[in-house]
Amino acid sequence: MLNVSADQRLESVGIVDPSSVFWNLSTAALYQEAVARREGTVATSGPLVCRTGLHTGRSPRDRFLVDEPSSAGRVAWGDVNRPMAPDRFDAVHQTVVEHLRGRDLFVQDCYAGADPAHRLRVRVVTEKAWHALFARHLFITESDRSKLADHAPELTVINAASCQADPRVHGTNSEVFILLNLAKRLVLIGGTSYAGEIKKSVFSVMNYLLPLRRVLPMHCAANVGSSGDVAVFFGLSGTGKTTLSSDPRAPAHRGRRARVERSRRVQLRGRVLCQDDPPVGRGRAADSRHDEAFRDGARERDHRSGDPPARSR
Repeated sequence: MLNVSADQRLESVGIVDPSSVFWNLSTAALYQEAVARREGTVATSGPLVCRTGLHTGRSPRDRFLVDEPSSAGRVAWGDVNRPMAPDRFDAVHQTVVEHLRGRDLFVQDCYAGADPAHRLRVRVVTEKAWHALFARHLFITESDRSKLADHAPELTVINAASCQADPRVHGTNSEVFILLNLAKRLVLIGGTSYAGEIKKSVFSVMNYLLPLRRVLPMHCAANVGSSGDVAVFFGLSGTGKTTLSSDPRAPAHRGRRARVERSRRVQLRGRVLCQDDPPVGRGRAADSRHDEAFRDGARERDHRSGDPPARSR
């Protein structure tokens, strides 16, 4: 195992005096750490099974964006993008860094987005090995150790799953918090062990940044034909986009499938984009059928996660 003491790389986001910091462990090493720390159970044939506890899905009512000058005018505020004052964010941040003091931490440096022209350098800091393993599977990793040494994150996600907020002090909806500060390029997650909050937070930031670069993010999967033509698959989560795009018999539009991009990445004119919902920017498709489907999907997810249904905007 690679055990490196914390330095300015973590101090820059306020983390000081952790016990041990495990930088960019391999998939196998994280698997072993998760098992050794009893974070999960090894099932038949080897998969790691981890329980998330009370929260088995996202907590949309516990997600807030910091209302700060550099981004406030570009955010579609409402029930989906709820505002939080900067001083409240700073208070939660201080609670998180105090919580992490003296604890073992796992850090993964990776990328969101495969296209170098549009990818985002991400650093994910977690207190659980399996959350780092999740991030390593989901995002694009760097195998060149020299590049890892120079990795300068454009977004840092701190997942302190066992840290809980105090709604009376921090202004949160509950003890759970998923807070995005676009000015500081910092995400704070706590009160929930559901690993999907890591993914959704990073994609939300991408959904804010990419349109500013005149790039349209989409929640989809795709087939790319031998002549470079593309078939794009849209649908709510779990409806089979990845399955369709992974079928070797499925032709792209007017062409034979040559290769497949993973769900939530689409190859268009040589550009690979990372995507997912919820939307952050003000621009939205003026399609009432899409809005109804989005709200129905949100209600279904809320029901599964035990959270109250999200109101439409």
